[in-house]
Amino acid sequence: MINNLTTDLDNFSVSEARACDVEDCKQYLSSYINPFTILTQNIRSIFKNFDNFNTLHQRLNINCDIIVLTECWLTKNYNIPLIPGYSAYKTNINRSQNEGVIVYAKNHLTVSIEEPTMLDCNRLLVKIGTDVAILAIYRPPSFRIMNNFIESLNSTLQNLSSFKNIILIGDININILPENADSAAQEYLNLCAFHGLLPAHTLPTHQSGSCLDHIMLKSKFRSLTLVANSTITDHHAALLTLNCKLPKPNTRTITKLNVNKLEEDLRNIDYDPVYNSADPQISMTYLIQKIQHAIQQNTTKHKLTNKNYNLKPWITPGLIRCMRHRDKLHMKAKSNPENSILQLSYKRYRNFCNDLLRKIKCNYDKNVINNAGTNSKLIWDHIKKVTYISKQNESSSSLLKVHTSHLEAANLVNNYFIKVGKCLADKIPRQSQCLASIPFINNTTSTSFGLIDTDETEVEQIIMNLKDDCAVGWDNISNKTIKQFRHILVPPLTYIFRTCLSKSHFPQCLKKAVVIPVHKSGSKEQVTNYRPISLLPTISKILEKIINKRLMKYLEKQSILSVRQFGFRPKLSTADAVHLLTNYIAQELDKGNHTIGIFLDLAKAFDTISIPILLRKLEAIGVRGDQLKLFKSYLEDRSQCVKIGDVLSCDENNTSFGVPQGSILGPTLFLIYINDLCNLKLDHATIISYADDTALLFSADSEKDVYRLAQHGFNVVNNWLSNNSLTLNADKTNYIKFSMRKLTSIGTYSSLYAHHCSHAINNKCTCPSIKLTNKIKYLGVILDETLSFKHHIESLNNRLRKLIFVFKKVRYIADSKILRQVYFALCQSLITYCITTWGGAGKTLLLTIERAQRAVLKISTFRPFLYPTNLLYKHCEVLTVRQLFIMNIVLKQHTSLPYNTQHLNKRRKDRVCPQNMVLKHAFISKFYVFLGPLLYNRLNEIANIYSMNYHNCKMALKQALQSMSYEDTEKLLIVLE
Repeated sequence: MINNLTTDLDNFSVSEARACDVEDCKQYLSSYINPFTILTQNIRSIFKNFDNFNTLHQRLNINCDIIVLTECWLTKNYNIPLIPGYSAYKTNINRSQNEGVIVYAKNHLTVSIEEPTMLDCNRLLVKIGTDVAILAIYRPPSFRIMNNFIESLNSTLQNLSSFKNIILIGDININILPENADSAAQEYLNLCAFHGLLPAHTLPTHQSGSCLDHIMLKSKFRSLTLVANSTITDHHAALLTLNCKLPKPNTRTITKLNVNKLEEDLRNIDYDPVYNSADPQISMTYLIQKIQHAIQQNTTKHKLTNKNYNLKPWITPGLIRCMRHRDKLHMKAKSNPENSILQLSYKRYRNFCNDLLRKIKCNYDKNVINNAGTNSKLIWDHIKKVTYISKQNESSSSLLKVHTSHLEAANLVNNYFIKVGKCLADKIPRQSQCLASIPFINNTTSTSFGLIDTDETEVEQIIMNLKDDCAVGWDNISNKTIKQFRHILVPPLTYIFRTCLSKSHFPQCLKKAVVIPVHKSGSKEQVTNYRPISLLPTISKILEKIINKRLMKYLEKQSILSVRQFGFRPKLSTADAVHLLTNYIAQELDKGNHTIGIFLDLAKAFDTISIPILLRKLEAIGVRGDQLKLFKSYLEDRSQCVKIGDVLSCDENNTSFGVPQGSILGPTLFLIYINDLCNLKLDHATIISYADDTALLFSADSEKDVYRLAQHGFNVVNNWLSNNSLTLNADKTNYIKFSMRKLTSIGTYSSLYAHHCSHAINNKCTCPSIKLTNKIKYLGVILDETLSFKHHIESLNNRLRKLIFVFKKVRYIADSKILRQVYFALCQSLITYCITTWGGAGKTLLLTIERAQRAVLKISTFRPFLYPTNLLYKHCEVLTVRQLFIMNIVLKQHTSLPYNTQHLNKRRKDRVCPQNMVLKHAFISKFYVFLGPLLYNRLNEIANIYSMNYHNCKMALKQALQSMSYEDTEKLLIVLE
């Protein structure tokens, strides 16, 4: 009996294991009916060896479900490369830049990812359902003391005791070869065995002959472990296959549209019912059904097999043959370490293969860019792939876990999005009349809004401006289809649109939205952390554009929108809002006033708009009669369904709250709704908004008065928000006490409250206080309490530093023209954003930005590190950071300066722009309000730009600044001569 037991134990193994060549791996899996495969590889820099790994993946020809890469050299500066068909996850806790674990999981797998608390290692825990747990680990060899790792591993495995299948996989850097008697290895193996995990293999995975890449397995399924000879690093690849049933991947298919046949079918549609009906609802429903049927009849689906699915098109059969020969040489060299000729032959051929791979990949990238020609979108898309700029789309599949039924889970999410506005509105405490009461509508007009009819020319122009690659709505009619067959569809569409305008009716079939939850931040399983984006039918967007064009024209012509509202308006931007805000603060501080800025955060502002209130506001601004009836038809009785992956919820009608995010009219209607807020009359204050990003600025000649004014004004605003069913998020609403010098103490008055009670201001109450902070990010610019912009410049410097790697990759595949385009699109666009606001900061701070700019230019032009700065800018024909600041200041002043022909005859060209600011403090000299006229007059004296249009002015300024030396540029900024 003992002999039998001994024999059974000797023969027992948790997995069959063998070493093989890369191409031979697939033949061993032929007997596995339901293979679940996990591939692991030490990659030693994901950015350096990703192309090599793609080649290995292609040669395996195995559809791996999970890929684990260790020692990835992760850094926060760059996005990780993506593999088509996989979702990517990485460790966030890395001790050094040489660490990190990346896990790629097939898109069809529903996985949850955790980063459990463990010491002395990088780790990711992948859970698939309640049966399979995969613990991917990289333990750096620098951790020689095992105690911390062993204890934390023990704790993690205890938490996984309920899982029937546990896989511990990765580069553990512990040699577990059977002949190794090391006490640390024995302790590690004993711990794993205690939790039911046994080695799936003990084959050498390192060129030293050690088994450092482990697969520890606890499973009831038949399994196979293969160690493949990989030469990416000095570690081999390991592949685990379990014969278990997991969700099968959806068959990869591509859809093909028979364009010629579709055109014929669209021409043969009987359009008489469209023209004979006076009801736009009937006409539109009929037309959509006919177009849908024609598309459906001419669309075919084709299965995409592994044979015609190339993972990377640049991996050629010739390259794979070279890799095979390299690996054979590697095996021979490994078997004959004393044969120096063989060793030298292998190293030379290995280097040849690596050079060949780089050249083939580089040539492929060059050809893609060259073949793109003038198609900038194709160029940018490929550059983003090459440089790993693009991020993978965040999946919302975690929301399906809220219920055992996926359909019910989607219904719950849909129900939340529909009712969130009403729920928030119901929670708003109604303030009593003792707080500053305000009229419901601040501005009314006697003029009326009229809808001008449309024609085929306008409809066709709108269609031509649609983007080709937008997601389709519920009707599955794409922008591209409408554009391609506009010559057929424009006449019936125009007729229906004209009927909609004349009948004041928005068709019901155009009011159905497919809502895609987009993750913002926080837990992915909490629906509150998602933003609903509505996918509307293309035809609905066209009709909305027609209406919105007329509405915006009316609003601008009648000056209805506040001059301090910058959101979604033509010729206005976030930079204009930040510019106005900072110059107001600078002027108040220069006057010696105390200044407080309150930055509001509104909870789900678009979703909490009350439709009855919005309709009353529309009527007040002149949208009356049939026009109001049309907007009422557009806003009421809308329906939506939520789409999460392939799961579609049931349709539900909306409540009387919210405008659809992702619509054309939605942003404009939101501006009308919130316009009263910008027009509130507050004492010694101004309100600046970009949509719902609102800042309240208060100033007074004493600290006591400014806090009193700020609290009173904040009460008025809070009252307005309550009356308009908008919810203030007090936890995220902050305020800053601005000053010219950093405050050494908080001061006597240091609290502001979001009052929703009837108590007097000085009485105690339970209303929440808002947080005092020393910096805040407003519309992309970090404002600090002294407006030094130190934090913003540090943040910008970090962003520019990330671009060094991007240009290091792009310089090999793009010519000088493309490189220049990339520089202006990525680097200079970052530098010039709001540069008129922060560009006057200290010279020492700006020098850090200029150094990062130079590094990008040197990398992109293959210049050495110590290349002279003046020659660098001359060769690249770009401006320095200081010169960009001067040019943008002067251009802004040029657009705001009224043209007067009398100035043309002035002898003194440095006096065309009057200087209204008197210099009291050096503080004001770094802001546009003072520097604008000063720099404009000085540059006009040099380049005579006053009579030029914007484009010619910009060219003249650029030419003048490029001809200046560093010292001459600095002289322009000297205030006191």
